[in-house]
Amino acid sequence: TIRDNTVWDNKGPLVDYNLDTPLVLVYDFDATFYLLDNDVRRAGSTVFKNYGNITVKGNTFTECVGWVLVLENLEQQRPYLANNTFLRCGNAIYIGTKPSAPSETLMWMDNNNIDSNGTAIYLHFMKVTMRTTTITSGTGKAVIADISKVDAYDCDFDADACEVIVDGYIKMWYWVEAWVFWASKEGVGTTNPVVGGSVTFFDQYDVESLVVLPDDTGHVVPTEVMAWHIIHSVSPVMKSPYTITVNFSSFSTSTELSIDRSYKGEDALTLLLWDPEDPLVSIERPEHMSAHNTLDLEVTGFATDRASGVHLLTVQVDDGVRHNVTDIEEDGSYYHLLLEVPEGLHVLTVTLYDAGLNLMVVTVTVEVDRTPPRLVVTHPSGELHT
Repeated sequence: TIRDNTVWDNKGPLVDYNLDTPLVLVYDFDATFYLLDNDVRRAGSTVFKNYGNITVKGNTFTECVGWVLVLENLEQQRPYLANNTFLRCGNAIYIGTKPSAPSETLMWMDNNNIDSNGTAIYLHFMKVTMRTTTITSGTGKAVIADISKVDAYDCDFDADACEVIVDGYIKMWYWVEAWVFWASKEGVGTTNPVVGGSVTFFDQYDVESLVVLPDDTGHVVPTEVMAWHIIHSVSPVMKSPYTITVNFSSFSTSTELSIDRSYKGEDALTLLLWDPEDPLVSIERPEHMSAHNTLDLEVTGFATDRASGVHLLTVQVDDGVRHNVTDIEEDGSYYHLLLEVPEGLHVLTVTLYDAGLNLMVVTVTVEVDRTPPRLVVTHPSGELHT
């Protein structure tokens, strides 16, 4: 373990190994090395050159000529590079397997910041998962994948600064998290989730790349979306911008988005599905201009919406309190009992909101008269008649 050292103006390697014996090229040694939290400045050659089980974490390399790190002759051991910073360096990182390795060596690289005027990362016969790594490559290459495969997540470097030699790929992925809600026919958003819908991602070539399903709260969990890729030795293929389409039944709404960073957490997307139609509602009872002599009044009818669905149904007498209707059947028929309706001529208003908050209002006028009619007998007057 080499930890917490400050090294400056060193002309030779900080760590090197002897290749006089060919055994290192044949056998997979279980040597373990840690290079942790060191500060190396103006190194005139390679700083760390080794093989085996290697962890390089938390180091800062400033104005080092390079290659700064050489991890070579790897096979089954998996190196790990994390939280390292390279400032104004030449060639930064070379990682490769031994010639006799039967398959690529797997490794992870996390949260490295590389400022290089040469080649930032050169990989030979490796399979690398790279996360949150930033590369500033002034005149050289960001990543060279020589018979190697690279999946980069939440990283920041240019596709044009990358190269695949012979075979392999470099793929840039970002995370997309979203909340999917209904909107009105004017596009005004709500917080009502689209339940039972789907979200489809089409790349800029109109190829369907991904379909995800929101949960019952409208949430789409963080999902990997490819921004670009280089496969074999061809030029980069830019998948972004994407057309993101929210679908429900025969209804859909699309929006275009550049996938050049992740959208998750506080930056999660809000996707709206417009409901283009007003809901439908009717009043079957009481009939318009009907008269009633009861204390309570039954209201029945039919309420439906074929897009976002019935969200809220209310009944109101004149300008009074709006009563929520909760007795709604699957076929759309509803029932509500208005209690103690005062006597007189009244306007009954039924209002239906769909989940997009489009609304439909219907009214009827009814009369409530519970006062019995007056009947007076004037003749005969009550005397005896024969």
